[in-house]
Amino acid sequence: MSSDLETSTNDADIPASVTDSRRKLAACEICSKRFVYIGQLNCHMRVHTGFRPFCCEVCDKTFTMSCSLKAHMCTHSGERPFVCEICGKTFSLLSVLKSHIRTHTGERPFCCEVCNTKFTRSHDLKTHMYIHTGERSFCCEVCSKTFTKSSYLKRHMILHTGKQFCCEICSEKFSRLSKLKSHMSTHSGE
Repeated sequence: MSSDLETSTNDADIPASVTDSRRKLAACEICSKRFVYIGQLNCHMRVHTGFRPFCCEVCDKTFTMSCSLKAHMCTHSGERPFVCEICGKTFSLLSVLKSHIRTHTGERPFCCEVCNTKFTRSHDLKTHMYIHTGERSFCCEVCSKTFTKSSYLKRHMILHTGKQFCCEICSEKFSRLSKLKSHMSTHSGE
């Protein structure tokens, strides 16, 4: 399906070929995002409900759409069918290639309406908006501390789970892999 038909928050974004009666066909009652087709709204609702019916049999990661699972499977097979024509780097996902190409072009199409900071990926803009809104959607179930990103919550959970990264040379333990990697340079002299 064409990307200009997928979602829209602006009438001007919906192609003229779509009749007026279908322009406002489907709107999310939770976030007001609008869709051209009811099926798109139904799929979108999974974002709010957390329903992720498509599960990877290799790593148990779940997805809201079957096409996302299919694309994810390339990470396990090692298949990287998308090639950057500028530098030759390969990618398993077309969306990642498109984002990568922006590193060559310098394009930053996603702009914060509050401070005009520009981003190469829509996800980075969404995460940036937490600075302005103060939204902290990810909550630790153990101590109730909240975070702006799921990755920050996952990193925090190490404090509660005791999961640690251990140096194989001196047995020193670290709560983060990055700290272990930095520590390893003390053994190699780098």
